[in-house]
Amino acid sequence: QQQIVVMATAFIPPPAISTEASDEIARLYNEGLISPQEFQHIVHAHQKAEKETQEFSQPLGRMPDVYDVYAHRHDPSYWAHPRLYDANRPVLDNMCLVEFVRKFCVPRKGPHAGRIKCHRHGVITKKLQFHPEYSSDPTFEGGRDYGMYCRFALVRYRPWVDAPFGRVVPEEDGGGGESGTVATAEYKPEEDECIRQWREYLLELRERMHLIPDVL
Repeated sequence: QQQIVVMATAFIPPPAISTEASDEIARLYNEGLISPQEFQHIVHAHQKAEKETQEFSQPLGRMPDVYDVYAHRHDPSYWAHPRLYDANRPVLDNMCLVEFVRKFCVPRKGPHAGRIKCHRHGVITKKLQFHPEYSSDPTFEGGRDYGMYCRFALVRYRPWVDAPFGRVVPEEDGGGGESGTVATAEYKPEEDECIRQWREYLLELRERMHLIPDVL
């Protein structure tokens, strides 16, 4: 009886472990099915695994990539340091994806994995390689890929938030659910619409005397 009391009082579920995992570890430990050394090993393993995933378990359910963090760049929780976010907040509205990638990176490992950081060696000035690549010449091979070029050019050079072309309510979704919210889906325009939007955006850049993307 004394042994059970000691083990029960000694067990303090660490905050990084989920309730279900904590209950199971406590049961195994209190029933003497695992040793104190095994208990510590399980706790540390859970802490390490959940520390790596808990920050971005919702809503993405995965480690965010550069497109994800760019779409959520106005959210301070996606930044490695609050001061870095505060310093760049005034320019985030007008920062396109290419400018963002030149200045920031998203580590895949380490204490700031999945969060926005500055490049270690400063702003990247060399030409960036995006994939897939399409010809910017509307006459190349009869303009077969020009619509796709315009689509990706808009994603890269026109600032956007959440989704490159916004969101719409699907036609089959007539209204909100039980909570009163309306489900939306990312809008994916046809290629003709992408061509029109890209040409309009180029005119806007020229009117503002803005640097035209060097891929043209």
